[in-house]
Parts: sequence; structure tokens; C-alpha cells
Amino acid sequence: MLQNLAELQKSRLAINTNNGYWERFVIAPCANKLLQLIAGFQFINANHLRYFSLLFGMSAAYFFVQADPFELIAGAVSVQVSFIFASMSGQLASLRQESSGSGTWLNYFSDRFKTFLYISALTWGFFVHHSIEFYISFAPLNKLIDLFFNADTLFAMPVNLQLLLMAAKPVPAWFIWPLAFLAFLFIDFLNQDSKGETTILKKIYAQLPILKLHTATQLFLISLLAAFDMVLTLLVVFTLIGGLNSLIYLISNSRDPK
Repeated sequence: MLQNLAELQKSRLAINTNNGYWERFVIAPCANKLLQLIAGFQFINANHLRYFSLLFGMSAAYFFVQADPFELIAGAVSVQVSFIFASMSGQLASLRQESSGSGTWLNYFSDRFKTFLYISALTWGFFVHHSIEFYISFAPLNKLIDLFFNADTLFAMPVNLQLLLMAAKPVPAWFIWPLAFLAFLFIDFLNQDSKGETTILKKIYAQLPILKLHTATQLFLISLLAAFDMVLTLLVVFTLIGGLNSLIYLISNSRDPK
């Protein structure tokens, strides 16, 4: 037991620093503390923790479908609890040097399945809540203009542009589905193995780390924006960053195929 705890302390230093700040400084340390409580129970293995992670992921999806403010918060918390169990499973497998094809497959399937559940559940809840249509407003852009420019800047713009910034535009509710599909498509692309990153792409990631959008960052954004009922913003962010990342990836590979 004491030997295991010592190894657990060392395992904190071995945490992959490429997994993003949220996992590195929050999720992984929390998982490590909890893992110290169960490391001595040999009947608990990494797959058991993966099942718990999947269970909390499915619970999060259930809460997201309800689209109620309090249940969205509960779903956001469940996402992070699921992430903690996933981190615990990886640390336990590393600690005991357990590696199996079934464990690798379960880990891959669980991560993809949970991401699909989160996006689908949030989208379905948004669609049912709005039913026919929702409105897009550029009011936040107005506030940004007022913050950085003179108050008269807005009125100095062309009248048509003023009306566009001040008006709320109706959008059919079904539009959320193709947007969600694109968001999930790009998230899945970002979750692929990064061994094929080119020199150009690595330099871009070094300058703009947000483009990397690690799994930890994805789950952090899902929890944060879902908790504030900003589902549309969440999907747009994933689509824009993922789309830009994919475009840069393709261009960089065409110029630097090695």
C-alpha cells in the first residue's frame, strides 16, 4: 500500500503535459487524490473506472436533454466527474502497468461515444426547447464596439449595418442539427492521433495553442457553456476552431508531407 502511494505521487510528475492546462492542473491532480483511496483494492481495475466514466457521461447526456437551467448545470458537473474517472483509469493502468486490447478499445469507444452523447443531447434539448425557431442577436458585438470605440462609432456606420447589429434575426430550429454535425465532425478530427503533425503545424500550435483544442479543453468548454445555457455558442466555437484547425492541417500537410 505504501509503495503504491509512493508510486502514485511519482505518477503525478509523469502526467502528459500535452493534455491541456485543465487536465494537467485540475482534473489529473483530483483523479490522483481519489486514486490513492482505492489503489490498494486489487479487485478494482482500470476498466471498472472506465465504466463509471461512461455511466456519468450518460447521466450528463440525460441532464442535457432536459434543457432546464439547473439540469444543464448538473450535466456540466457530470461531464467533469466522468472526466475524472477517465483520468483515474489511465493513471491506474499506468501505475499497475496494465495494458490490453480490450482496455484500449473501451477507452477509445468510451471517449468517442461520450462526446457524441454530449453534442447530441445538448442539440436535442436546444431543438425541443425552441421548437420552431430561435433568434440570433448581434447585441454582444454592439457592447464590444462601445467598449473599445467612441459611443458615436455605431451611429457613424451605414444605416443598414446599424440595423443589422441592433436586430435579432430568426433562424429555423432545425438549423442546429447540421451545425451540431459539423461541430462533432471537427471534434472527432481534433481527437485523432497527433503523430502526423507537421513542422508547420507544430509551429502554429505553439503560437496559437487554442487551435489544438485538447480533449480536456473540449470538455471544459462543454461544461462551461452548457452551464450557462450557451449551446449555440458552444457549437459555433467548435465548428469555427475545428474547421480552421482542419484547414490549416490540410494546408500544412500539402506543403510539408513529412
